[in-house]
This record gives sequence, C-alpha cells and structure tokens, in this order.
Amino acid sequence: MLLNDLPEDILHLIWQKYYSTFVMDDFMKNLDFVWRNPSERLIMLCQDNGTIQQGHSCLEDMIEDENMWVWRICTNNKCLNCKHHGFPCLNLASYGFENEKLKLLWKPNFVN
Repeated sequence: MLLNDLPEDILHLIWQKYYSTFVMDDFMKNLDFVWRNPSERLIMLCQDNGTIQQGHSCLEDMIEDENMWVWRICTNNKCLNCKHHGFPCLNLASYGFENEKLKLLWKPNFVN
C-alpha cells in the first residue's frame, strides 16, 4: 500500500505526528525566547495596556514543566500579587520564568 492510498484524515494524522515529534521538537530545542533575557528597551516598549493577551503571549512556553504550578496559581487562581502589583508577580518571575527582570511588567485582564 502506498502512502497516497490512505484516506486524507489518516495522512493528516501521520504528518501531524511526524511534524510535532521531529520538526517542532528540534525547532524548540534551538529556539530561544526574546523574553528569556529581555532588553530594557523591549520592557519599556511592552508595558502599554493590551500588550499581553491571554493565550497569545506564549510566555507559558518559557516555563519548565516542573515549574508550571506557579503559572497555574497566578492565572487560574487569580493571584492577588499579580492583580494588585503587576504580572508576573515576584513568585512567578522567580520560580516560573527564573528571571526577576520580568516581575511586575503588566496589568493583564486574566488575573483580575
């Protein structure tokens, strides 16, 4: 049986699995996020209202899996430190992002 003889939905699943397993995995290993070590200019430019949007910032991708508990506390449980002082709070910046330079940058709507 040739690969082209398979139904289109099965081909899609095969290519999706191949892409996520080999291509994206290799790509993510070589990618470094601009927020890993942001410049002062980038921080200054990105502090306006609406700069960070839930589900569209990819900030959670910077957090190692074992530290995702801090992200979930801040975003799912309406962290009071994030709400009153700014997002990410010192806990999330320190334990989640492992970069205190990112603390208290934004006032996003998803922690209010």
